[in-house]
Formats: sequence, C-alpha cells, structure tokens
Amino acid sequence: MVEVKQPEDKDKPDEKKPEEKKPDVSGKVTLSGKPVTGGVIVFTDADGKEVKADLAADGTYKLRDAKSGQYTVAVDTEGLNDPAKPNPAYVAIPARFRSAKTSGLMLDIHKGEQQVHDIALQD
Repeated sequence: MVEVKQPEDKDKPDEKKPEEKKPDVSGKVTLSGKPVTGGVIVFTDADGKEVKADLAADGTYKLRDAKSGQYTVAVDTEGLNDPAKPNPAYVAIPARFRSAKTSGLMLDIHKGEQQVHDIALQD
C-alpha cells in the first residue's frame, strides 16, 4: 500500500498572518525657523494617492498608520486665508510649497517604525 501525503499549505485560510505594522509619522513644519501655525501637510505617494494631516498651532502634525514608501510633500495654508475674516493661524508660505509637483520636498517612510520628520521651509 502506498501512502499519499498532501502538501503542507502554509497559507491556510483559517490562520491569520500578522499584519504589517504601519508607522506613525510626526514632525513640525516651520517657515524660516518659525512654526507654520495652521493648514495641512499633504503626502503624495508614487501612485498619486494623497494622505493629509492637520497642522497644530505649534506647527506639529501627526500622520497615523502611514503606508511605507517614498512621498512628495506639500504644505497648504491657503484654506485659512480669508481676507474678509482674518485668521490669526494663517501663515503665508511661498506658493511652490503648496503643490507636491513644485515643492521639491521628499520623504521616505519606513515600515514598522515610529518616525519624526520635521519640514523646514525657507522663503
């Protein structure tokens, strides 16, 4: 009699694979050394997908569960710029920083690590 063994299935549907830990990314955005006190920071991946984080009054941001990879970065404060209703949090930044295509800002996010990435903008 011949015994037939079934191949061992390492990816059994009832067994859960551990999920990749997605990192939290935080930092501070400054313009000429002073905090950018409001707006959003926008991370754009190679596929053009955007992920945004709000800027706090001290210029800090926190992006939770970020996908690892390389990103272009933009900072937009124009949503706070209303001449009819001035907002003290509004900081005018050079227009080139408002678009990932023109900002020149790049950032690598590594999987499984908590990371700090400060963004220093210059006039």
